[in-house]
Amino acid sequence: MPMSPLQKVLLFSLLVIFRNDASAQFTQQQVNAFRQSVVRVDATGCKGVIGGNLAGSGFFWKQNTQIVTALHVVNGCSGLSVYSDIAGDSSPARVTKVLVASDLVLLTLSKAIDGTVALVKSKGAPLDTQEMLVVGFPGDSSGSTGKTVKRQFSGDTLKTIVSYKASEELKQTQSPALDTIVVFLQGTLEHGHSGSPIFNHTGDVVGVADGGLKHGTTEDSWAIPSQHLAILEVSTEPLPTMAKQKSSLLFAAGPVSSAGPQIQCGGGSFKHLKTVRYSDVLLTADDPKGLQQLADVKAFQPLATAALLDPATFNFEVYQDSQTGATIVLPEAETLSTDGSTCVATSSAGGVTTRARIADVTTDPTYYSAALAFETEIMGLNKPGWGFAQAFSYPQPLPIVGGGFALRKDWVHYLPYSNFQQFDAQQFETLAGRGKVLLGVTAQNTRWTPLVVQTQQSCLVNPKVSQYCRLALQDLKDWVQSLLAVHLSTLAGT
Repeated sequence: MPMSPLQKVLLFSLLVIFRNDASAQFTQQQVNAFRQSVVRVDATGCKGVIGGNLAGSGFFWKQNTQIVTALHVVNGCSGLSVYSDIAGDSSPARVTKVLVASDLVLLTLSKAIDGTVALVKSKGAPLDTQEMLVVGFPGDSSGSTGKTVKRQFSGDTLKTIVSYKASEELKQTQSPALDTIVVFLQGTLEHGHSGSPIFNHTGDVVGVADGGLKHGTTEDSWAIPSQHLAILEVSTEPLPTMAKQKSSLLFAAGPVSSAGPQIQCGGGSFKHLKTVRYSDVLLTADDPKGLQQLADVKAFQPLATAALLDPATFNFEVYQDSQTGATIVLPEAETLSTDGSTCVATSSAGGVTTRARIADVTTDPTYYSAALAFETEIMGLNKPGWGFAQAFSYPQPLPIVGGGFALRKDWVHYLPYSNFQQFDAQQFETLAGRGKVLLGVTAQNTRWTPLVVQTQQSCLVNPKVSQYCRLALQDLKDWVQSLLAVHLSTLAGT
């Protein structure tokens, strides 16, 4: 069906979003050269970590027995070693210098690793958005890889972006300190990137990948500027001071685990990142007020069955595309799989289907064509019956952290010739865009009919009123969780 004036306004208003098309590319030859200086840092016997093991990255600095890495990679761990995939060799290590406020440590190896190259040049990070290169061991990778990132403009200290909860925790640990100068990054750092060197195009170290803080289901990523390396080298801080640094909010040193499959969603490749609790992501989501309002309306129920639909009891699965930071969220235990040009997940009772896709909008500066194509494919907008519902739809796109937007819309499908009396489906969607990327995520409930809704409401009051209550309440729970999952899907924090 034709787009209404309201829909056109909603989509064309996306013109305000930044679209930064940068710059020269790093060559494979450069990446291979940098890999000679990078190591994986393996930590064992780590207190408070499931399995007791952590893996991060590091790099040779000034000599081939000296490694720089992030403090939170090794803190609280009894055994340390480093591994060079280029040399195919490893060495035990110990902490010899610490800079708590900058979340940095200097390790000394028990033996030199032949075939490696120590880095000696550093320079300030670019003040514009030209590309920089992170080289490290991301995620579950057994080998070092390179990834481009850019500077993000959102202040220059952590206290300018962190939530109240994060601020209070970092005040206690002081590592990294809230007033430490950092370089915020547009590109997403992954678990395992902590301690990686970040290079400019001339091979200077311009920063050390430090990680990120929880921002809803995503994280805000940053680096420690290279100027801190000289301070680390001469630091006289006593080593026991590192013990107070233990933040549950820092993410980029991750437990060692087996690699999961990559799921193709249009132009994106997603991997399961983590399982999160609703309470852990609510306050730092890209629109916590809207998320809470949705939960209050959809999940507020009589006390007899309140626990069934209490969002505080919900967990969610987070899938992320490491190149764009696009994040797809699903209710707990649902899995994502590729289905043609989209990816798909189905609720436990089978009544709700979630679909998602990343589109390249290089030639679509308004995001209009890509958004309409996604909606047309999912809903068949050229077919009669879908009506735009304003109750849970944004009046306009919402700016989000990292430069971009989130637009959320609600739809109802009515039976033809029913005079908007008989509905048989509802859909909630997130359209999130930044630069050349549009992420579309929808949840469609095909069991949303007057009879089902009436049964659900009756069963909430008395779960024994009908033999169909078990299925009806499960369908309702699936729908509430799916709505919140779609709202949590975003491009924020990158």
